[in-house]
Amino acid sequence: MNEYDSTRVNPKNELRYIRPVKQYYKVLSDNNTDLNQITEYTAPKVDVQAVSFALYEDFLSEVPGLIVKVYGVPVSKWNSEVGDTKMFSYNQMSEFDKKIESGNLTGCDELLSKKISKTGVYYIDYTEIPDNDNYAQYYLVYEFDKSIECIFKISSFMTYTINNSDSYNTWKKENIERLLN
Repeated sequence: MNEYDSTRVNPKNELRYIRPVKQYYKVLSDNNTDLNQITEYTAPKVDVQAVSFALYEDFLSEVPGLIVKVYGVPVSKWNSEVGDTKMFSYNQMSEFDKKIESGNLTGCDELLSKKISKTGVYYIDYTEIPDNDNYAQYYLVYEFDKSIECIFKISSFMTYTINNSDSYNTWKKENIERLLN
């Protein structure tokens, strides 16, 4: 699930799309297709995530404001509903995702929120989130502030680790308006 396309939607205050930010990868590569099998997964370290929003404001007479929120799933909630943070089945993860996608964010912490009104690439700096290690997973929630027929495309697959903090801090100061935090 790397990007989402939607056409002709009427999204008034609806939860339209949620993306898991921490991408879990299977550690043990076998050809087992048992979706209930508990398997070890790992989440690579991510410092910054780029999220691209194409709202097509040049083509449309009106574009709704897009509100982006980042929710963190505390490790305790994750462990009670999915299992150990590195040991779970595909079905356990899918069931948890379905709850979140239905709008059930009970027990999750809203960490960031920003209104997006222009097409562009924006960034989430996870190093700026307090107690980052206390979250097993993050979800991006996209909501529109009013109901109109619109076309949009969201891509958020690009993630980065910071190797040179001085260069990153200089870049960050120059691009502060594009940060969601």
